[in-house]
Amino acid sequence: MDYENVQKILLTSIKEDDSHKGFKGLEIKRYCIAYQGLFNRWNSIILPPFLKEILESEICWKIDDTLGHVELDRYALGKKLLTLKTEDGQKSLLDSSDRYKIACWCCFEDDIRAIFEEFKLTLGSKSVESLVKGCDKGALMIYWSHAMNNQEHQLELNNEHPYVYAFRCAMLEKHVEALEFFWDKLQSIDSVSSERKEDLLMEVAYNKGHFSTDDVGMVDFCLRYLHEGKYPELLKRDLKQNGYYYTLSTLNRNYSFGSAKKLFDSLKAERLSPDQYCTLMFATLNSVSSVPDDSFIKSGSDMLTSMWNSSGFDTHRQHYLHKLSEQLSSTRDLVTSLIKGNKAIRILSKIVNSLSQEQMCSIMEEDKSEYEVFVRVRNKQLVGGGGDQLPSSALGVESVKQEVTDVRSKV
Repeated sequence: MDYENVQKILLTSIKEDDSHKGFKGLEIKRYCIAYQGLFNRWNSIILPPFLKEILESEICWKIDDTLGHVELDRYALGKKLLTLKTEDGQKSLLDSSDRYKIACWCCFEDDIRAIFEEFKLTLGSKSVESLVKGCDKGALMIYWSHAMNNQEHQLELNNEHPYVYAFRCAMLEKHVEALEFFWDKLQSIDSVSSERKEDLLMEVAYNKGHFSTDDVGMVDFCLRYLHEGKYPELLKRDLKQNGYYYTLSTLNRNYSFGSAKKLFDSLKAERLSPDQYCTLMFATLNSVSSVPDDSFIKSGSDMLTSMWNSSGFDTHRQHYLHKLSEQLSSTRDLVTSLIKGNKAIRILSKIVNSLSQEQMCSIMEEDKSEYEVFVRVRNKQLVGGGGDQLPSSALGVESVKQEVTDVRSKV
C-alpha cells in the first residue's frame, strides 16, 4: 500500500477538536515518510486500521503543554508493531523480516537478538555467516546482523569505532531513533574525540542523501545536541556541501520555525547574498501562508521578525523592498495574502511601512488591489499603532484615493 494512502488513514486518528492537531499531523506525516519502505509492502486492509487504533489511544504521544511541544514516540509505536498478533493470537501479524527491520531501525537490542535467533533456526545446514550476509536490506540491518554474530570487524570501519559506523548507518537511512541510540552510546567512547562527534552531528544535518525521508528530523536532531556556538560552522559546511542553506530550507519547509530562527540568528550578513536573503524571505513567507493551523503562526512570525530586524542586513532589506515593489512580484503576492489572512501582521506592517513613496507608487501602477491592501496597513500604522490584526472595517475608497494623490504629489 502506498505510504501516502496509509498517511491519509492515520491522519483520521486525530480528533477535529484536538488542540495539537497541526503538530500531530506533521509528526504522522514524518513517520509515514520514514517508514514508507514498509508501508509500500504491507497489507492495505489489515495494518493501517491497527496503526490508527494505536495512535488514537494516546500511548504513543509525548505532549508538553508548557512548551507546546508534541512528539510521536516512535519507540513506543515500534514496540506496539512488534507485538501485534493475528486474530487467533497465535502468531505475529508482521513477518519476521519486517519485525527485524523495525527492531533494527529502533535499535531494540533484545528484539533484534530474539529475531536473529529465529532466523538461525531456519538455516538448516547453512552457516550463520550466510545469514549475516543475507540480512542486507539496509545499512542498519547490515550493522546489527554483524553485531549479533560479533562480526563488526568485517565491516568497512575505516579505522573508526563500530558505533561511529553504526551512527553513519542511521544517518544514511535517516532514522532518528537509531541516531539517538548510537549518539548516546558514543558519549561513553573516549577514543572518539569531541571534535569528531561534532563533525558527525553536523554531517547529519547537511547530508541530503539520495532520497527524501525524514530530513527535518535529521536537522532537528543535530540542533538538539550541537552547541549553538557551532551553528556558524554548520551553516558554512552546509553552504559548501549543497550550494545553499539546506538546513534552513528544510526547517522552514517543515514549519520548524523555532529551530530555523536559532540558525538564522547565527548567520552573518556577509554569509548571505541579498538574492539569497530574498529567496529565504519568500520561502519563510510561503511556509507561514501554508501552516497546518494557527498555532504555528507566532513562531513563523518570530522567524520573519528576526530576519527583518537582524543587524547588518540593511542592504539585504533594501534589496527585498525593491523586489517587493517590482513588476510581477511573487513575494508581494504572498505578503498581500498573509495580510488579508491576518497572519504575521505586526512584522508585515513594519515591512510595508519601510517601502518608499516611490516604491508604493510603483506598486500602485502594477497592481491596484495589492496597493490598496498596503495602504490600509500603512494607515493603520499611522492611526492605530502596531497591533497584530487589521481593523475589521476596511478603509473607504476616498481614503485610498487620497493616499494615491499624496504619493503622486511627492514622487
